[in-house]
Amino acid sequence: MTATRIALLKVTLDDVKPAVLRRLQVPLTIRLDRLHGVIQAAMGWTDSHLYEIKVRDVGWGCPTPISGMVRSMLARLG
Repeated sequence: MTATRIALLKVTLDDVKPAVLRRLQVPLTIRLDRLHGVIQAAMGWTDSHLYEIKVRDVGWGCPTPISGMVRSMLARLG
């Protein structure tokens, strides 16, 4: 049997006073869509807002409606 490697995460909300944070333990190999679900559950959220998971300078998340609109406009010009 192999041991599952665990990642210890500190999730903090920007621009919130008082500070809101959660410390989570997840498998090191967790997929981002599942990590999103874990964070939703830990915060007591209902997946009703845009989100971004960011590591250093790389981010993943739900595209904003504005960026989709801009992308569509640029495609028509292109």
